[in-house]
Formats: sequence, C-alpha cells, structure tokens
Amino acid sequence: MDSKSHDTPYRYKTIDVEWLGKVDTNHVMGRVKVPGGWLVIIKLAYGAYVLTVTFYPDPEHGWDGKALP
Repeated sequence: MDSKSHDTPYRYKTIDVEWLGKVDTNHVMGRVKVPGGWLVIIKLAYGAYVLTVTFYPDPEHGWDGKALP
C-alpha cells in the first residue's frame, strides 16, 4: 500500500474540556458544550485515562455543572 491509500474521510478537532473538579478521591468530571447539550467526561484524577463519556441533553445549555441534572 502506498501512503495515499491511508486517506481518511474523518476530521478531528481538539476540544477544550471544562474540568469541574473531583467527584470522589479517584475521579474528576469535565464537560464540553456541544449542539443540544453536553459531553460529560469522567476520568482518573491522576492520569490521562478517560473512563466514560456520555451525552447530557440540555438544548439551552442551562446546566451549571454543579447541580445534579
């Protein structure tokens, strides 16, 4: 295969995560504003390992990131 065969239709974008702080001694939570709501991210507090990403629907982006939805 030549290098031209590795072209991909996908485009990647770096996102800025708003880190909200620790949810317990081992995990931190962050969020990213996306159309229609938030991507919510839970990762290890010490390290780069993301454990879960989920979508929280909030079309008006009214969630303050502190109160439980």
